[in-house]
Amino acid sequence: MTSTEIANMTTMYLQQGKTLEDALTLTEAAAKAARIAGISGEESINLLTNAMNGFQLAASEAMEVSDKFAALAASAATNYEELATALSKVAAQANLAGLSMDFTLGLLTKGIETTRKIMRHNVVIYYVNSLNLGNELAIA
Repeated sequence: MTSTEIANMTTMYLQQGKTLEDALTLTEAAAKAARIAGISGEESINLLTNAMNGFQLAASEAMEVSDKFAALAASAATNYEELATALSKVAAQANLAGLSMDFTLGLLTKGIETTRKIMRHNVVIYYVNSLNLGNELAIA
């Protein structure tokens, strides 16, 4: 990331009403997350902000949240962006229901893995069915 991109990310956090100290802490976490996930700084900020706000976490916890995404992505059949996006959609509701972020991330990770397995099985079934019927395999 360039220094201009980092400055723009810090500005985005300041525009959210964060203090300079919090903006710098959040920018560091979002910039590292963007590099790990291969996403833009702006997208990283949006995903991290949604997770942080949904679970009412302090800026000092941003790196921990980012590390959780990265650790789960490295050990499961998902990726950082997919997991962060899924959490951003349910964080507030999960928090209201009394679910911890860790528990919610576990549910999401398992759900994403299961969905992938089902999709792989469906492709195999389609392929076998195509062979049995003498049809050409037409997977786009």
